[in-house]
Amino acid sequence: MVAERGVVLVVEDSPELAELMSAIVEREGFTGVAAGSAAEARAAYQRHRPVAVLLESDELWVRVFVPETRLGHVKVGQAVDIAIDTFPKRAFKALVQSVSERAEYTPRNVQTPEQRQDQVFAVRLRLDPAPELKAGMTATVRFE
Repeated sequence: MVAERGVVLVVEDSPELAELMSAIVEREGFTGVAAGSAAEARAAYQRHRPVAVLLESDELWVRVFVPETRLGHVKVGQAVDIAIDTFPKRAFKALVQSVSERAEYTPRNVQTPEQRQDQVFAVRLRLDPAPELKAGMTATVRFE
């Protein structure tokens, strides 16, 4: 039985790890709520107002959305530089880890080339370890 100590939000994109971390949290008397993406985490945070949020600290990643018209410039394994607003003169190294198989934010009826730019694909980038980077920092990515 889960005690009334509050909710702990577990943000983890691996369902197996999220389940394990939630079980540990619940064993300690909290209610564990898992979120597999930033969007799910935001929604869960607003809904549950957790007393704590657990993030995977040893894996830094950025999710960006690439318009369909530029998707040909993105390949899994591709090296990219990421600029962080906090450190404008530094380039942080990252690799393209995955590209979504489905478009998002698609208008109901795409008819013109301009509307095709509204279709975007999620791209996950894994950054090299950098202790100065924190979850939620704003990033700019350039695909060459």
